[in-house]
Amino acid sequence: MVIWLRRDAALGVGSDVIRAEDYRHVVDLDAAWQAVQAARDAAVADAHAQAEAIVAEARATADEILRQADQRAQRSAKLGYAAGQRRALEDFHASMATRAHDDAEATRREEDRLATTVMQAVEQVVLETDRQALFARVAATLGRVLQSQSRLTVRVCADEIDAARAAFAKAVQTGTLNAAFEVLADDRAEPGHCQCEWDHGVADASLRVQLAALRQALSGKRRVAAEPSVAYVDDEDAFDEDTV
Repeated sequence: MVIWLRRDAALGVGSDVIRAEDYRHVVDLDAAWQAVQAARDAAVADAHAQAEAIVAEARATADEILRQADQRAQRSAKLGYAAGQRRALEDFHASMATRAHDDAEATRREEDRLATTVMQAVEQVVLETDRQALFARVAATLGRVLQSQSRLTVRVCADEIDAARAAFAKAVQTGTLNAAFEVLADDRAEPGHCQCEWDHGVADASLRVQLAALRQALSGKRRVAAEPSVAYVDDEDAFDEDTV
């Protein structure tokens, strides 16, 4: 059965009947995800707008500095002072270098702030998600990775063992996961912990690991965006069977 959440988003369900409570959870999760996407898009649009404003201001300042430098150079040339012309060019380049550094720092700080806001919103949604839904997603992913008749051991937080057992049992019942499994409680594990071991591999599907990967992805995008694209010229950047 397919549930259409929106015109462009559908959810496949392995049965012809879905409980009202499960349907509400799906709708709530979808709405939360849409809210996160909307917040992210708004934050990115705001960052782009501010970056464009910074660039426009920098260009205007550069034009003004050039105009003033040209005026000083003309006056110096008329008076025959070659030293005045050299000083005007030096002032221009020094001003441009300072301005470029200040603009880059301002843009970096704004990107860091926006990335932190997006990450906090995602973390809030993920941490409030029903743990059984988390374990169901892990079971579905493992179902695509594990070979038939594999032996799977799952270690979770002691407080979440019932939710994990229910999710993996349902995955086996619906055919999403074709493996013999056991779920064990780890008294030292924090909420959201999910360590999976099977015949040929180990996977850490904990919330902490997933959030760290997302945080690293956002950080990587900021580093790519921070690479210089303009140079001034003077006339003179899931699961594995063996390891995860």
